Amino acid sequence: MVHFAVMFTQAAVWVWGHDGGELSDGVEGGQRVEAAATELGFDIQHEPDEQLLILFRLDEETHSFYGKDRVAGALRFLRSELAYVATIHPDTPDDWNEPCLRTLCLLKGEKL
Repeated sequence: MVHFAVMFTQAAVWVWGHDGGELSDGVEGGQRVEAAATELGFDIQHEPDEQLLILFRLDEETHSFYGKDRVAGALRFLRSELAYVATIHPDTPDDWNEPCLRTLCLLKGEKL
């Protein structure tokens, strides 16, 4: 795995700068939300029978996404979370995993 340490702002700029590409090697479509959530410090729970996807941080926050567009909703939220944190803590460095960070990028032709 390729890791790099940059500020939150730089990570957000990197994500938006890599929109329009393909999924990174080693991350399949079904693993995309899991990798993106993990990269931003969220745990994830799937309830396929209920068409429910839950992102959470223990003792902090919970975000639920329902229906057939639950994956797109979760990715939209995670991208906005990165932008929010980059605005609040622009100069805070973090260690980023490039393949996981790439999962936050919009794929070619994708609109969330």
